[in-house]
Amino acid sequence: MPHAPPVGPGRRVVLLLATWAVFTAACSGPSPQAGPTAPTSPLEATAPQSDALHCMPTALVSLRLPLDEGLALAHDQVPTSPAVVDCVFSLFGDRPLKSPAAFDRAYGRVFAYHEEDGTLALSALPRDRVQLFRLGATDDANVWLLRVDSGFEMDGVRHDVLFSTDRAGGALVDQLLVGAMGMLYRRDYDIDAVDAFAIREDTGRGEEAGPGYRARYRVEADGRYALVSSDVAKASPGNMLGPE
Repeated sequence: MPHAPPVGPGRRVVLLLATWAVFTAACSGPSPQAGPTAPTSPLEATAPQSDALHCMPTALVSLRLPLDEGLALAHDQVPTSPAVVDCVFSLFGDRPLKSPAAFDRAYGRVFAYHEEDGTLALSALPRDRVQLFRLGATDDANVWLLRVDSGFEMDGVRHDVLFSTDRAGGALVDQLLVGAMGMLYRRDYDIDAVDAFAIREDTGRGEEAGPGYRARYRVEADGRYALVSSDVAKASPGNMLGPE
């Protein structure tokens, strides 16, 4: 078999040039796909997970405690901005406002007498006369008082809601319709401190008396409400709301 001719200097140059071309082509090929990148828009970079959880005011402290007979107390010239009103309504959504039945089975005897506002939701109330007050904070929650008032002096026009929100995320933690008036009942409240409140409810109209209810609550560090004590009074003239 004939031997291959030796590689001369010219051929070595050709081989070196070919090898270099292959090497540079491999290095200049397409880059690997980049992973997900952070949002470049300032709005995207700072947008909260849920707008409803970050829209409550942070410096609003409006009411001095203790507060007695809160439902009867007038709060004049305390405007709440439409943006804050929208925020509060978005926090509650369509969930019903809690009655004492959510914390105390004994309250069922009182509710059976009038059966009013048992499924009332904040979303069903008007937004044009809403007042919001920040009462203070526990370790992990802010505590608020919300009033929705139609502006007329008649039954069913004023609803006062005590509620708490998580200090870290702003989510609704707990709530209770502490003040309300209906055809056959009136619920009023006292707020002793940011972590303690009481409600009292009287029922009956005219000559027809209904049962009465008294209860005390505490606000836990996380903002949840806990029943401390309660009492359901039998129907008696002292429980009546007064003559029609």
